[in-house]
Amino acid sequence: MVVAMDEWLDAEWIEERARAFHALSNPRRLEVMMVILAQNGHEVSVSDIQAALPAISQPSLSQHLTRLREAKLTYVRQQGQWRHIRAAKPQALKALLCDIL
Repeated sequence: MVVAMDEWLDAEWIEERARAFHALSNPRRLEVMMVILAQNGHEVSVSDIQAALPAISQPSLSQHLTRLREAKLTYVRQQGQWRHIRAAKPQALKALLCDIL
């Protein structure tokens, strides 16, 4: 028996969730996301993330942040040379990660 998808469960919705899960499937990106979520919706600078995760090189961190932004999990605000990151939906992401983990 085939079950029809509800209107809200369309191909675009599924694709967005798949991108988010794919982005979070990398252990380093998950670590980065957890540092961002620990800010409780507030911004954190890239240098602060780097300080919290010294095992991740700056070029790698930049790539991980790009993937998280592309997956629509984070917002980036540029201020001069500084980039400030915050979670797109911190409460929903925290709930999702707590349920999974």
